[in-house]
Amino acid sequence: ENGWVYWSNWDGLADATSSIQMQRGLSAVNLATPSIGGTMNVITDPSAVGAGVRYKQEFGNDGFMKSTVSAATGTINGKYSFMGTLVRKKGDGLIKGTWTDAWAYYFGAAYQANPTNRFELYVMGAPQRHGQNLYKQNIGAYSHEYAKSLDDYDPAALEVFKEAEDGRLYNENVNDINGTYQSAGLQWWNGGLHPRYSDQFINERENYYHKPLANLNWYSQLSDNMNLFTTVYYSGGVGGGTGTYGSMGWDYSGPSRVVDWDATIERNKANADGSRGILRNSVNTQWTVGAISKLNYKPTKAVDVNIGLDWRTAEINHFREVRDLLGGAYYRNTASDFWTEEEQKRGLGDKIAYYNTNTVDWLGFYAQSEYSMGRLTAYGMGGYSMISHSYVDHFKDDGTGNELTIESGNIPGFQVKGGAQYSVLENLDVYGNVGYVSKVPIFDNVIDDVNGVKADNPENEKFTSFELGTNWFAEKWTIKLSYYYTKWVDRAISRGVTLENGDYAIIFLTGMNQLHTGLEFEAAYQPASWVRLGLAGAVASLTYLADGTRHHK
Repeated sequence: ENGWVYWSNWDGLADATSSIQMQRGLSAVNLATPSIGGTMNVITDPSAVGAGVRYKQEFGNDGFMKSTVSAATGTINGKYSFMGTLVRKKGDGLIKGTWTDAWAYYFGAAYQANPTNRFELYVMGAPQRHGQNLYKQNIGAYSHEYAKSLDDYDPAALEVFKEAEDGRLYNENVNDINGTYQSAGLQWWNGGLHPRYSDQFINERENYYHKPLANLNWYSQLSDNMNLFTTVYYSGGVGGGTGTYGSMGWDYSGPSRVVDWDATIERNKANADGSRGILRNSVNTQWTVGAISKLNYKPTKAVDVNIGLDWRTAEINHFREVRDLLGGAYYRNTASDFWTEEEQKRGLGDKIAYYNTNTVDWLGFYAQSEYSMGRLTAYGMGGYSMISHSYVDHFKDDGTGNELTIESGNIPGFQVKGGAQYSVLENLDVYGNVGYVSKVPIFDNVIDDVNGVKADNPENEKFTSFELGTNWFAEKWTIKLSYYYTKWVDRAISRGVTLENGDYAIIFLTGMNQLHTGLEFEAAYQPASWVRLGLAGAVASLTYLADGTRHHK
C-alpha cells in the first residue's frame, strides 16, 4: 500500500546472489511498472554456481552469531541444478533489549527440459523476531558529560533528564519483570501461544515477520527469432509489531518513563472488569500473486521487439489483537459496531481496535522496440497500466447493517520513454534518454484505511525526465559521466485531519512540484587483473518548485 521494501524480509538473499544491478529508470527495463529513479535487478542462477558446500561463521559483540550454510550441485547431466542456503542469526543487541532471533532460507532449482525450454524455481524467506528501541531520546539521558560538551545544548535540560544507568545503551521500550508472573512466559502471536523471549524482561516493542517469496520462471524459444519469458510468483506475509494498549502503570524514576510491568500486572489482577492495560499486536497479513510475461521477436538482425504483460493482485489484512493480558482475565474493547456486550470481553488472540482488509489489483501492458546497427543503438517504449484499490472495515457499520466498503474503481496511468547511444569513437560512447510517466497513486494516497475515507479525484504523479552521458574506455581506464533532469509534478502527499464540523477528511498537498538535477561521475583504473581502483562521485540539486496548497477531498 505504501510502496516500501523491507530488506529484512530477504535477509540471507545476498549469500545466494551472483549479481545485484541498479538499472536506471530511463533504461530499457521490460516492466509495465513505471520506474523513475531506477530498477533493482537481483540475479540468482543455480546453474552458475559450482558444485560444493560452503560454511561461513560470523561473530560479534553482545552475543551476535550468524551461521550460514550453502550447498550447490552444479549442473547434473546437462539438465538439472540445485542450490540452497540456510542462515541462523542470534544476538542480544548492543542496546538493551534489542535482541535478534532470526532464520533465513533460499532454494533455487533449474531444469533444462529440452533445447528450447528451461524452468527455474526460487523460494526464499526470512522469519525473524527482534526487540526494538523505537523512540528518540534527549541526549542527556545517555551522557550528561557529552551533552555539556555540545555548544547548542541547553544545560537546564540536565535537570529534567537524568542520566540512564545504561548510558548510551539505554532503551525506554524494555523493562525488567518480577519472576512471579510465570503465565506471562507465553504470549499470543502468529495464531498461537509462544514463549516470551526472556523471563527476565518484557519488550514493549517487538517486531516479528515472515514474508516468503516464490518464483517460477519459464523460458521458451518458440522459433529462431521468437522467445517467450514468463514468471509466475507468490509472496505471502504474516507478522506485526507489539505495543501497549489501554492504561499502563509507568515507572518515572529514569530519564523517561518505562512500563512498570509488575505494577501493571498487580493492578490488572485487582480490577473487577478485566485488564486495564495489555500488550497488543498490530498485525499485517498479506498475499500477492502475479505474472510477468514478455514476448521477444527479432524480425531482422538490427531490430528487437518486446511485448509484455504485467499482472498482480494482492490482499492485505490489518488488525490488532490481544498479545498478553498481563494478569487479567480479559480486556474490554468496544471497537466493533457488531459486538454484543459479552463479545466486548476480548481474550488472547482476539481482535481489538481495528480490522480491515485492503486489496490492490494491477494490470499493465507495454511494447518496446530496439534498433542496433553499426555505431547506433536506439530504443522506444510505451506502457499502460490500470490499478484499482478496495477497502473493507470489518468493525464499522455502513448504516445498513453491513461492513463499510470502499472501492476506488480503475485508475489508469501510462509511460513513454526512449533513448539512443552512439559510438563516436571505438572507445567513446555518448547517449541520451528521455521519458514521461503518469504514475497511478499508491493505495495510501487514494484511501485512508485508518478512518475509511476515499479521495474524490486522486491525481496521478507526473514525471518528465531526461539524461545525457558519455562512456570512455581504454586499456586500463573506464570513465563515465552523466547528467540527469527530472521534473516531478503533482507529488502525492496526503494527511488526515478533523474538520471544524467534526467530519474526518483527507488533505492532499498539491502543487508540491520538485526538480531533481545532478551530475554523476565514475572512474575505474585496473593496472593488473588482480587489482582494480574505483572512484565515484555525484552532485545533485533537489528543489521544491512551489509551496503545497491544501485541498480537502
